[in-house]
Amino acid sequence: GIWVGEDLVTTKNLSGLPGAHIVLNDPAVESAILELPRKGLLRFGHPCDRYDVAALLNVQDDHVGIDGIETLEQMARLKAEVLERASDAIVVNADDELCLQMRERAGCRRHILVAQGEVNPAVVKHRLAGGEALFMAERNERRWIVLAEGAVESELMALDDIPATMNGLLRFNEINALFAAALAWAQGGQLAVIRDALSRFHNSPEQNPGRYNFIDGLPFRILLDYGHNPEGVRELFDIVSRLPVKG
Repeated sequence: GIWVGEDLVTTKNLSGLPGAHIVLNDPAVESAILELPRKGLLRFGHPCDRYDVAALLNVQDDHVGIDGIETLEQMARLKAEVLERASDAIVVNADDELCLQMRERAGCRRHILVAQGEVNPAVVKHRLAGGEALFMAERNERRWIVLAEGAVESELMALDDIPATMNGLLRFNEINALFAAALAWAQGGQLAVIRDALSRFHNSPEQNPGRYNFIDGLPFRILLDYGHNPEGVRELFDIVSRLPVKG
C-alpha cells in the first residue's frame, strides 16, 4: 500500500511511478521513500529527475528473459539508473558483485557500502580510503549493526533487538534492516531515531501484511508469507524447518 505518515492512502500495489506521484504530490510529504521495480522502470520510467539518496540492493535472475532483459548485466544496468540520478549519496550491496560494478555509474561521490560482514574485501578497501559502510559484526557476544566512517565505528543496535528479525530467524530482515539504516543515515537521520524506528517495526498483518505473519488464537499456528520468487520460497522452507513444533 501507500502510506503518508500514519495514514493508509491505498492498499493497491502502486510501486514505481504511479505510487510515487501520489506521494510526491501530497502537500504533507516532506520526505518520500520510493520503490522502483524493474517493470515500472521499463514501462513508466522515473517519477522525478533526481533522488537525494538511491540504493541498489541486489541483481537477481527471477525476471531475466522478460520485457527485453536477457542477462543479469542488463538487469544491473537498468537498476543502476537510480544511482545515476543520486545527488547526495548512494547505498550499495557490497556482497553483490554486479551491484559493486554499478558504482561507477553513480551521480555523486558519497558511497555507503552495506555488507553482512566487516571482512568483506570491498568494505575493507572502501574504509581504508575513508569511506562509509554498514555491516553486521560480533560485539560483546551479540551481533550488531555497525556504522563506520573510515576507521571510526559506531554501534547502532543489536540485531536481536529488531523485532522484524525474530531473534535472527529471519536473516533477510537483518539485511533489510541494514539497508533501511543506511538509507536513513545517508539522509542525516539521528542514530537514536533510526534505532527507535527499527525497534518498533514488526512482522504483523497491520505493519507488514503477507510477510511472515504469525497468526495465533487457533488450535494450530498459521504462518502467512507471500513467497514472490524461488529464493523467497526456499528461504520460507528453511525457516519453517527451524521452527519448534509440538507433536
